[in-house]
Amino acid sequence: MLARASRRYFGSYENYVSVWKADRFSSTHGIALKIARDGNAQLVTVRQEISYFNHGTQRLMRGQITTGYAVEEEDGAYRIDDGGHPYRSVLAESAIAADRGGAKVIVRELAFYPRRVEATVTFENDSNTFITFLPYGRSLLREGSAVYHPLRTRDWMLTDRQLFLGLRLAANARYTGQINFLVPGRLDDRTRQFALVIGPALAQGADAPEQFSLPPIHVAAR
Repeated sequence: MLARASRRYFGSYENYVSVWKADRFSSTHGIALKIARDGNAQLVTVRQEISYFNHGTQRLMRGQITTGYAVEEEDGAYRIDDGGHPYRSVLAESAIAADRGGAKVIVRELAFYPRRVEATVTFENDSNTFITFLPYGRSLLREGSAVYHPLRTRDWMLTDRQLFLGLRLAANARYTGQINFLVPGRLDDRTRQFALVIGPALAQGADAPEQFSLPPIHVAAR
């Protein structure tokens, strides 16, 4: 049911499905509330019951949302232009984590967009003192000889403001956010292996900051 532009964007059925599977997203009881003309398309406002997996709390959440879908007529049929998503998402294995003196970093998901890869990362403080994480200081995403740096912008839709300004966690606290790494275009669906370095983190009273080199993140070919 996707419009041609959306099918080109996602590239394959498997890529499109991966976006929803990564967040365990499902919806039911959709009700069309309003239909309005938007250029060459109809904008259909739909209210629906949803469930999704919250990577921060590690729990399945349920709720109700109202959102708009652009519906276009192509070749005598109605198609949905479903934009705003990554063209592919990959869940990281639970073993993709690093621990330094009570400070822990866990990779949850990689989402692929044209010109950027978004890493969803959980920061944990399992110590008995405050720890400050500064992931925009020296974080890198490596793929072979290629090195990708974080996107540094004050557009808070693309940059996690809390991580950009510095994250100070109390004992036994955690925070999950996103870091976007700039890549030179759209990465294709071949087998890939990424190495993620996050840092630095500084514990209250510590002599030196800690850096986190995480285990390799393997992305299988489509």
